[in-house]
Amino acid sequence: MTALIQQVVLSLIQQVVLSLIQQVVLSLIQQVVLSLIQQVVLSLIQQVVLSLIQQVVLSLIQQVVLSLIQQVVLSLIQQVVLDKQRSRL
Repeated sequence: MTALIQQVVLSLIQQVVLSLIQQVVLSLIQQVVLSLIQQVVLSLIQQVVLSLIQQVVLSLIQQVVLSLIQQVVLSLIQQVVLDKQRSRL
């Protein structure tokens, strides 16, 4: 009878230990998955921020180029007007 009780108790202890091990393993897996998700999200955020920075830089470059073109065109128009005024004199 004592041997039977010991076997039952050992079986219960094994089940409890296995259950605890499963919980620990599951918790570790969840932590790894969360860490991977965080890395992916951070990578995506970095890509979005980089893309936004590139767009801002391109926009600034376009503005500078347009401003330079406007200055050149204005200068050419002024030269033409001055040339016409001189030719009339």
